[in-house]
Amino acid sequence: MAQKPSVSAAIPPGPYRRREESLLMVLSTLFGRSNMKIRKIRQDDIGGIVRIVHKIMGPKDAKIALNDINETLLEKRNSPFKFEEFFVIEISGQIAAAGGIWALKHDPNIARLDWFVVDPVQQRKGLGTMLLRQIERFTKKKNARIIIAETSSGS
Repeated sequence: MAQKPSVSAAIPPGPYRRREESLLMVLSTLFGRSNMKIRKIRQDDIGGIVRIVHKIMGPKDAKIALNDINETLLEKRNSPFKFEEFFVIEISGQIAAAGGIWALKHDPNIARLDWFVVDPVQQRKGLGTMLLRQIERFTKKKNARIIIAETSSGS
């Protein structure tokens, strides 16, 4: 069985302006440029994100994630738990990673990272790093100085 190239082995020699540009280039090479994209969440992404949360954390957390994400996408009311922004990494039409940021409205210096998950099949490929960089860029544009992340070991 052929071994998949490691991310570090796939980085071609030469200088890069930013580390994330080289990581994006490597991941695009591994997954195919047209097959991978980072983008804002859409309503049809909810099932894929909840499936990943269920795999990693179990059914109880999957139900909570579903409610939290629905609060952001489907509800019109101004909730303190509504995500400011939620990003996904899509590979060949499937959600491979997701994560959202919220609470910037309440304290613009602090952002809370929530439901940051990478599908177990896609872990150890740099997707989490790339997604976190996207979220960091977003929070910097909002002038946040601190990102708080909660961790969970699953159910």
